[in-house]
Amino acid sequence: MLKKIGSLQKLCQNLTVLAVIMGVLFFSGCIKDDPLLENEFGDKDIADNGEVGDSDVIEDVPDESVIDDEKSDDTDNIPGNDDDTANGSNDEDGWSADYCVAEVYEGGGFVEKTFQEGDELIFICGEDESGNDLYQKKVCEDGIWKDAGVCGCLDGRERIGECLEEGSSENSGQLLVCINGEWSGIGKCTEFKKDLTEKEIGRPEGGYIQGRPSGITIYENAIYVTIDTNSALIKLDKTGEVLEWWRASEWKDGSYSVPVNELASITIINGSILMGDLGKEEGGDYKYSKLVEISAGGEFKEQYPSFKYESGGTLYNRYIQAPFGLASGGDSLIYASNGFDACFDIYDFDSGLLVKKVGGYGVSEGSCIDPKGIALDNEENIHIADSKNCRIQVFSKNGDHIRSYGRVNNCVEEKVYPYAVAIGSDGTSYVTYNTKRMVMSYDSTGNFISAWGGNGIGSSESGYNLFDPKGIAVDNDYIYVVDASSKNRVQIFKKH
Repeated sequence: MLKKIGSLQKLCQNLTVLAVIMGVLFFSGCIKDDPLLENEFGDKDIADNGEVGDSDVIEDVPDESVIDDEKSDDTDNIPGNDDDTANGSNDEDGWSADYCVAEVYEGGGFVEKTFQEGDELIFICGEDESGNDLYQKKVCEDGIWKDAGVCGCLDGRERIGECLEEGSSENSGQLLVCINGEWSGIGKCTEFKKDLTEKEIGRPEGGYIQGRPSGITIYENAIYVTIDTNSALIKLDKTGEVLEWWRASEWKDGSYSVPVNELASITIINGSILMGDLGKEEGGDYKYSKLVEISAGGEFKEQYPSFKYESGGTLYNRYIQAPFGLASGGDSLIYASNGFDACFDIYDFDSGLLVKKVGGYGVSEGSCIDPKGIALDNEENIHIADSKNCRIQVFSKNGDHIRSYGRVNNCVEEKVYPYAVAIGSDGTSYVTYNTKRMVMSYDSTGNFISAWGGNGIGSSESGYNLFDPKGIAVDNDYIYVVDASSKNRVQIFKKH
């Protein structure tokens, strides 16, 4: 809804304007139907049903949506402006075009702004074949907006798209960046391999489980997936065939049922399956968090709401808190993320004692905010997804901070929150970002390698798409990503 002074008609009907003048960011646009809405990810064109309509990874849209009703043009009667193109002021010699006017969205409403000669605006000039916005720079000259660039993508904008490498599969995804109005691929392509949907991840006797998959691990050539909403565990082979299926309601501690709330994480320790139960009260804290141990055959063994630690000769309880991440190493050690007052805790599973509380709450190196997934590399260094600090932190086996990594442009505004991490045998780390619906990979020193995913629930034609990636695991050949989308599935990708 860019409107010119003196125009006999609107300058645009379906044009959105991004104006950057004097360091201030403005938005305006022409909207015929529904206003633009935004979801928690900062995406545009999100309908009330939550279906995704924008595949940008990094979104430049401000917190306020562009909302406008069609407005009548009340500036048609400016004398001397017969060509309906110029804005200006009256002087003795007649009208002189020395500025441009646009209506921009600011402070919760539309206001007219005056732009001087030479000022530039960025217009949305259309869409590409994938439905992504195209932009064009215009400059104010003689009172009119004149083209000052090609209609293309916005320089610096990033998104996930089909791989641009020659000879790549249609089912491959890649991180793209706009350079000089054209998309260019950065990093390697990642090829979609197989989609294990809710129908495959089901009961061995038939049917399927309604619920979100969350945690995942690979052990002895089998895939184990936790179902958080219905508190179940499924064991599959790598073709997707269900081998075992266990529901938490069947686990008994003596004569009592084991209260399980939300199985979010999983690891293998001493041949047993250990799962992290969030134990969150409805609308409250993680009051009943615990670890649940079952045998390889699915029989309940023990539950651990806390481990002991000694202080001044007295034993105290160190309670499990929000174990979104769980990993195990040598010497019977367990590493569990702690969402209360640490990054993670180290426990000795055999003795039942706390070995060390690592990190604290905060933004400094070695501290965490909302820690999530956790994994060990070949040297038993601990990699943890420090979610709200938008980074992966690496600690030694003894809990000493080593470094941080993670490809983030603008953490808070862009909400690029890592969720889970897995480490390959070559030291490559794979990180899910459920708030941006993508996976990124980094080499052993933390340098960016590739990214894939994007909006949508995917299909055999576009399987690299992800909707809500959570748990992740790797073996020598493939990457296994839990996608808690409407299909509740595990997607398998070929390693680079």
